[in-house]
Amino acid sequence: MNFKKIFNKNFRLILLLIILAESLSYAGFWWPVVNSIGFLVVCLGALALSLKNIKYGLLLVFAELFIGSMGRLFFLDLGGLNISIRMALWLIIMSVWLTKILIATFKKETTLASYFKLPYGKYFYTLGAFIILGLLIGYLNHNQINNIFFDFNNWLYLILLFPLSNSFKTKDDWQDLFQVFSLATFWLCTKTLILLYTFSHNLFWANLEIYRWLRISGVAEITEMQSGFYRLFFQSHIFVLLAFCLLLPIIAKAINNKAKTFWVDFVQISVALAVLIIGMSRSFWVGLAVGGLFFIVYLLKQKFSPQFYLKFLSWSFLSLLAGVIIITILVKFPYPTPGRTLWAWDILNERSQLDESAVSSRWNLLPKLWQEISQAPILGKGFGTTVVYQSSDPRFLEQSADGLYETYAFEWAWLDLWLKLGILGVLIYLWFLIKLIRDALSLKQIGVVLCLVALAMVNVFTPYLNHPLGLGALMLIATWLSGQKQIHKA
Repeated sequence: MNFKKIFNKNFRLILLLIILAESLSYAGFWWPVVNSIGFLVVCLGALALSLKNIKYGLLLVFAELFIGSMGRLFFLDLGGLNISIRMALWLIIMSVWLTKILIATFKKETTLASYFKLPYGKYFYTLGAFIILGLLIGYLNHNQINNIFFDFNNWLYLILLFPLSNSFKTKDDWQDLFQVFSLATFWLCTKTLILLYTFSHNLFWANLEIYRWLRISGVAEITEMQSGFYRLFFQSHIFVLLAFCLLLPIIAKAINNKAKTFWVDFVQISVALAVLIIGMSRSFWVGLAVGGLFFIVYLLKQKFSPQFYLKFLSWSFLSLLAGVIIITILVKFPYPTPGRTLWAWDILNERSQLDESAVSSRWNLLPKLWQEISQAPILGKGFGTTVVYQSSDPRFLEQSADGLYETYAFEWAWLDLWLKLGILGVLIYLWFLIKLIRDALSLKQIGVVLCLVALAMVNVFTPYLNHPLGLGALMLIATWLSGQKQIHKA
């Protein structure tokens, strides 16, 4: 990627629009009319961009995905039915794309079949067949219709693969998307650091219902820990993790070549680590650790000089140390008076406690989940299948004295897929991921390999590969790799 093109004349405009969107979302929390106006403006913008070029509409779609976490920065209330901005953007893009291909087909400019050729088509179509089967089995098992729909609807995001694969073909197309991704992750990191400073020092704007806005909009979860440290977890931090995976080979190359850009790469990777520490997501830490170990094994097979390995390990440790220093400076900065936050060891020790409510709930869920899976291990029990288990979550304990909780959405995401799609559906998914990893290795796209490994590991404990955030990343990776394969064949 050409980094000079990232910081072209458009980067300030894109960054400004991202900040403006979040600002309007916050204002809409106070004044519903602003939320409605923001929703309408974004939708009209998406429509205008898509009519001009589907690619531009998709850039807006993915910008929302990168920063929007649960996709509810804006919403439209239709008599109790809330349409999120993510759902609205999906409907707009698909409607414009379908209209355009029908017009082109009617004019005989192309054939309809040409629009439905997908990158890694046999994998996506096979996975799609199992998803449809899961929908049918859920209905035949008399699962509640509402549960079936809300359990299934995340997978509809995959349909964006059709306009995506038709629109992103050239180097400039991908450069535009990489620019949006870079600026979105930059903003995610900046926003996380600002919020950490704000809450750690109890600044006046921390009391302006920011916490409630972040929770209700689904942008982030903020939790004050016993140590006094504020955990700020954004579901969109998954893209910070993926950015870290992409940066790791870049900084290794910079170390080996003694590149002038080394310090820029070092700062970026240190900030990414700081944000991933602030998020305190053990799932992300597992993905980070496994991805890092995978990269070390890869480097060992390349047979670099001993000096390189020593430098790489040293700078890796220093980047982690720099991340901790960034957090410490923000939390302990003497003006205004900081809170009672303890040191990093106390924070990490608290987070590692296995009796913490979220961990306890997950372990309570596990045997119940296995019990349901064992009843239909081959084809699964379909979408909308629920499990009742003992939850330790304080929010559920307030609603139920015995703590029993029934849900169709589970943290053990690979087991969730097994329950809904059966072991055959899981194997198809894994087969697809392995194919992508092998192709990325053959193309020497090691950063992409690390992204896939990290996604697969995070998905063990937290659902991403059955959610638009993970599915969006998967679509982008598959389309990118498919294009790179064609270039190498030419």
